[in-house]
Amino acid sequence: MSVVGLSSEDQDSVLQLVAAILHLGNISFREENNYAVVESQDFLAFPSFLLGIPQDGLCSKLTSRMMDSKWGGKTESIAVTMSTEQACFSRDALSKAVYTRLFDYLVDCINKAIQKDQEEFNIGVLDIYGFEIFQRNGFEQFCINFVNEKLQQIFIELTLKAEQEEYVQEGIQWTPIEYFNNKVVCDLIESKLNPPGLMSILDDVCATMHAKSEGADLTLLQKLQSQVGSHEHFSSWNKGFIVHHYAGKVSYDVSGFCERNRDVLFNDIIELMQSSEFPFVRALFPENLDAEKRGRPSTASTKIKQQANSLVQTLMKCTPHYIRCIKPNETKRPRDWEENRVHHQVEYLGLRENIRVRRAGYAYRRVFNKFLHRSEVTQ
Repeated sequence: MSVVGLSSEDQDSVLQLVAAILHLGNISFREENNYAVVESQDFLAFPSFLLGIPQDGLCSKLTSRMMDSKWGGKTESIAVTMSTEQACFSRDALSKAVYTRLFDYLVDCINKAIQKDQEEFNIGVLDIYGFEIFQRNGFEQFCINFVNEKLQQIFIELTLKAEQEEYVQEGIQWTPIEYFNNKVVCDLIESKLNPPGLMSILDDVCATMHAKSEGADLTLLQKLQSQVGSHEHFSSWNKGFIVHHYAGKVSYDVSGFCERNRDVLFNDIIELMQSSEFPFVRALFPENLDAEKRGRPSTASTKIKQQANSLVQTLMKCTPHYIRCIKPNETKRPRDWEENRVHHQVEYLGLRENIRVRRAGYAYRRVFNKFLHRSEVTQ
């Protein structure tokens, strides 16, 4: 942290918040008259101190929240007491929010440290792991594979599609080479309307959730089946759904999808954090709650989708060069070559189609004036 320019005070604040996140996890709840109460007040004291907020305020906001009720032209605020399940969710949401914003703060510090006053040319390196296909694939794998699907779409747009279109524009005789355009899979996941994509359906189900519930996951599965069940790249199974990605079929276990997608941080808790005695903490919660619409809160999948599309827009402005890494085995040993594994990766990465296009076209290009200057015959 010293290398990237953080002062000793800011470093202390970062470590203080990490400690606060850990101590928030010690807070537990028990049921009393059907409502949640903090099991031990002792565990409230230290995280409250580290966050610079009143202990009774933290206790209140973790076990209740204010809801706005509109009737006629009037608005009424109602204090709603939470169940133990909802209280645990509020505690976890606060912990995740502090962690996420602290992480973003550190990333921003690193970016500022490496930024120059004047930048004309840049070389950026995007390092991605690739598809994740495990015995059990959950919400995290779904998000990771969606980002990979988007990046594969760029590869297709900039190498296979654009390459062939260039030959046609140049008037070169060309026989189109067929390839799978995975835009149909991207639309299946992120489309908003007609029909809605998987993420939109997931957000709709999460908007009606009131607590952690296995019933929400079952509702999600039913809605997916009814709205996109006939899609050629989607199918259902008893525990979830299957997406036919460009890399192959991946089965996702729907259990926990809705819970992980919800990223709701109630305004009450944001207001509490904005009242912190520490400027560092207040700076991590800059929301203007009065100016913002009190509509549907954003979800984890929505943020992933926005970030992926932002990344795509940035990459489309660049001149990309690809290094494709092949994973030859699962043993992590040299000279251990699994033929089927390698063949599968070569196929789903679109490398065969790329080679066909390059082999049929012109893999080497040079500006005409330079070519003429080097190749002309001196009289």
